Amino acid sequence: MKGIPPDVQEIIVYKLMKDLFELRKKEKIPPFFTILEEAHNYCVTGDTKILTDSGNKRIDELAAEKVLTYNHLTENFEYNKVDKYWPVRKTKILELTSSNRKLRCTLDHPIFDKNTYTKAEYANSFSIPIVRQYCMNKKIIEARLMGAIFSDGWMSINKQVGFSGKFEDMETIKKELKILGLKSPKIYSFKNKQPSKIEKRDGTISNVSGKGCSVNCSTNAFKYFSELGAPIGQKVIQIVGVPKWIIEGSNEIKSDFLAGLMGGDGDIIQSYGKNFYAIRLYFSKIDELKICAREHAKDIMNLFKDLGVKTTLSSRVGNIRKKDHKKTTKYIITISNSDLNLIKFCENIGYRYNIEKEHLCFKVLRYLKIKQNIVNDRIELRNRAIRLKKENGCGK
Repeated sequence: MKGIPPDVQEIIVYKLMKDLFELRKKEKIPPFFTILEEAHNYCVTGDTKILTDSGNKRIDELAAEKVLTYNHLTENFEYNKVDKYWPVRKTKILELTSSNRKLRCTLDHPIFDKNTYTKAEYANSFSIPIVRQYCMNKKIIEARLMGAIFSDGWMSINKQVGFSGKFEDMETIKKELKILGLKSPKIYSFKNKQPSKIEKRDGTISNVSGKGCSVNCSTNAFKYFSELGAPIGQKVIQIVGVPKWIIEGSNEIKSDFLAGLMGGDGDIIQSYGKNFYAIRLYFSKIDELKICAREHAKDIMNLFKDLGVKTTLSSRVGNIRKKDHKKTTKYIITISNSDLNLIKFCENIGYRYNIEKEHLCFKVLRYLKIKQNIVNDRIELRNRAIRLKKENGCGK
């Protein structure tokens, strides 16, 4: 039925199968077995970028990559292999737009419109996932996990690697460790029986308690991340630097390292009125390592700069360590809270291994994009009014 409109094809197939069914009921034809192969001609345009396990790729450049799909039964995103390819065809193209997003596709392409699928030409809206999906390229996974180790993770002197956070985030880390060929036992839950006492420099004592989940890995994982340049032992009392392969890596490597870092040690985005507070990233060092600490902060800030995000550095008096009574300083990398800078942060970096921060980051990005569009439309309207006044003498 090549060349026949899809709607007509559906009617033909329905009529054919109905007639066969009626004939079989009257025993006018012998028993038969029918195979209907699912086929379609709808598609997006060739320049549409698709998220694969090795990053974003144009759909017309796909080869052996696995493509991100959504499983409605499990309500999870999954990477699956492409089963079939259809040749390029000439047909009408529809462009759907929504708050700075565009999708160009055939008129009959299925669109998830709120609760069900509908043809693109009849769609009133289209759904957008509220989290940026993780790239499954091994080098990107390494960078992401290194960011987690530099924040809430650890490399102990007894050759163990550990990560901590919420249960669902630890599940994600376990899956990614498996992709790297590294084993990890079950996820453990913890809750401090008694609050930890932290002495401040002014002599006051703060009681800190917490709960969460953790994953500990074997000596193989310790060797693996040691070779990648992960810091071993307590980060606060030693010289720590961003590994050279991350500093000189691709923007994707830099982005996911920072996102892993922000997932653990970065502020969650908070609003005031129609605006947002500046986001901050924290780390502490003993006072003897002030110079090294500032060099480390500079390396991190340069990674942000490479991705178009503006930051500043400040510091404040830290605490007194209980074990050795050494004084510490807290270093604060602040991400400017201008709308444009926050858009670049949310779009190019964001958070990893912290689903709460990830969801909020995406919502903030959508809000800021819509806000930016409204502002741009007003500016364009004002400019048009000015042009009309100059050309025709209209207006005040």
